[in-house]
Amino acid sequence: MKTLFLRKNVKHALFVLNFFIFLIFSTNLYAQNTIKGTVKDAKGESLIGINVVVKGQNYGVITNVNGEFELNVANSNAILEFSYIGYKTVDVPLNGKTLLNVVMYEDTKLLDEVVVVGYGTQRKESVTGAVSTLSDKELIKAPVVGITNVLGSRISGVTMLQQSGQPGQDAASLLVRGEHATYIVDGVMRNINEIDPNEIESISILKDATSASVYGLNATSVVIITTKRGKSGKLGISYTGSYGTSQNANQIKWLDGPSYAYWYNKARELDGDTPVFTSEQVEKMKSGVDGWGNTNWYDKVFGIGTTERNNVSATGGTEKISFFSSIGTFKQKGNVDKFNYERYSFRTNVDAKITNNLSLKVNLAGRLSKHDRPGYSANPNDWHNIPQQAVRALPFLPEKIVTEQGKEYYVTTPTASSPVSPIASIYESGYNKPRNTSFQTNFSLKYDAPWLKGLSLKFMGSYDLPLFQLLLQRK
Repeated sequence: MKTLFLRKNVKHALFVLNFFIFLIFSTNLYAQNTIKGTVKDAKGESLIGINVVVKGQNYGVITNVNGEFELNVANSNAILEFSYIGYKTVDVPLNGKTLLNVVMYEDTKLLDEVVVVGYGTQRKESVTGAVSTLSDKELIKAPVVGITNVLGSRISGVTMLQQSGQPGQDAASLLVRGEHATYIVDGVMRNINEIDPNEIESISILKDATSASVYGLNATSVVIITTKRGKSGKLGISYTGSYGTSQNANQIKWLDGPSYAYWYNKARELDGDTPVFTSEQVEKMKSGVDGWGNTNWYDKVFGIGTTERNNVSATGGTEKISFFSSIGTFKQKGNVDKFNYERYSFRTNVDAKITNNLSLKVNLAGRLSKHDRPGYSANPNDWHNIPQQAVRALPFLPEKIVTEQGKEYYVTTPTASSPVSPIASIYESGYNKPRNTSFQTNFSLKYDAPWLKGLSLKFMGSYDLPLFQLLLQRK
């Protein structure tokens, strides 16, 4: 009996021991390590809003007003990543530590970038006003048709409003901090919507009145565009091109003819009225006979559009003279037929060093744009525009009718105001083919005073002329 009692006690003791071992192991396995620390810059100042995340994971915290943080981490050997705009990212292995003191350093590459401010340039670290920049690489890779469309989607504080998708009229208007901006191209106030992105070196946006006041304009913000300049060296030639398609982002679904008739009758029945469409008429809609039809006017009007862009540029020169030249084409075919736009542009920028202290810059640019559209517009704010007609046309009518003589006519839908016929408005409303041409010049002479380092005198002038007037004057 004693032996049996001892065996039972030993088994009980082993069970209790195994339970405690399992409990201790589970506690260690699922324990959360609380990591605390502070983040400061090279000067010892606390950094607020630093992102602190567990590398490879999707959770983290940010530092408070004192640069402090507290984060629960399951793995005591994890790596914490510290990041913030304008500072170099820092990776800190924990290696069992629970208290960290992290120092972050400014990203000097970003601070050394040159931005255009007013009549000159500064390094980013010297700029006190609100300035944002966009490089030429970001402009070219963006799948949009105009410069303003890029700025509205890439720069903080800038709002873009695109009111039309019609080819050649789809440029966006910009609001910088709620106010309309003024546009400056190579020191001259000009329109920027038709500039080929391949001609642009950089864009700077001065977002406050202090930054914009150097121009003497009544402006709260300024968009400054600097075009590309030549570089000394061997002749370099480059080509860029792109091709894309476009369609309506939201494909609206509409009732077909029989469905329209059914719900129209149902609405009248709910109001206590008699139905309008008979079952015989609905069958005629399906068969498309006796003046009835089943037409999806939305699909008839909207299709697939295309965009094609080509540009060839060349640069080269010597220490005394350098140049940049560019020739580009841009073509748009709208997703509504008969709406097309073409633009041909060229630019030549020449830099010449006349003497050791005197330099000359000459910019020449020209553009020819051609619009091709029907008599009726596609802009949403224009009266009787084609998309509006497509919405108002009734689906139980056919697209065309054929007379006994075999002639075809597009069908018109009578409405409470004016009759609508979207297909006829595209193909039988005449045409509108405006042409816009321009020739822009600007030049500058700069004299660097040899008797005082940093002192220079600059004279700049510009003159714009419609290109067709220039050709007439030559004749």
